[in-house]
Parts: sequence; structure tokens; C-alpha cells
Amino acid sequence: MGSPALEDAPDISRPSPQELVPALDPPALDLPPALDLRAAPDLAASLLAHRGGDVSLNGSAVRHLGGQCLQVLLSAQRTWAADGRTFRLLAASQELQAGAALLGANELLHGENAP
Repeated sequence: MGSPALEDAPDISRPSPQELVPALDPPALDLPPALDLRAAPDLAASLLAHRGGDVSLNGSAVRHLGGQCLQVLLSAQRTWAADGRTFRLLAASQELQAGAALLGANELLHGENAP
């Protein structure tokens, strides 16, 4: 009896960011790696397009969080709460967590609201 071929070995590669976030309906919106000044208008437009419904954000790919995008995210979180809708930030990367903490916005990470 020979040893198994490498092709038969289990895949031990890192999971993709999408695999870290549970399947949701609707699917989570993927946040870009750089949440900086240039990303703020697109982030705001994307969130506004989902206003009126529940929203989940996949933060696993974020490598930088700037003040402008933080303002957009905090405003959206408060808007969804005022609308009685769910706003969730899922799978926040270490960089996203550190950036939010550095900017004094831990409520973004721990302030999930649900109706």
C-alpha cells in the first residue's frame, strides 16, 4: 500500500474573506481594503442604495480605516438604528478593529443594532 498522492491531500490554504462571513440573505457587502478619503463617496452611495433594508458589511478585507469612511459607517449605523433596521459589521479585520479603536469608535465594532 503506497502513500496517498499530493492531489488527495486536504486543502489547508487560508479561507477567503467570503468564507469567513456566514451566508446571509441578502449577502454581506464587501468593504474594500482601503477605507480612505477616495473610498468614502462610493461607500456612502453603496450604503444609501441599501437604505430601507437590513445591511451586513464584510470587513475582513479592510487594511486601512480613515476618518472619512469611519464617519460614513457611523452615520449609516445610526441611520439604520433610527429606521429600525439591522446594521451589522461582520468579520472585522484586525486593521479595521485597530483603526476604529484608534479613532475612538469602538461602537462601530460592538454597536450592532437589530430591530
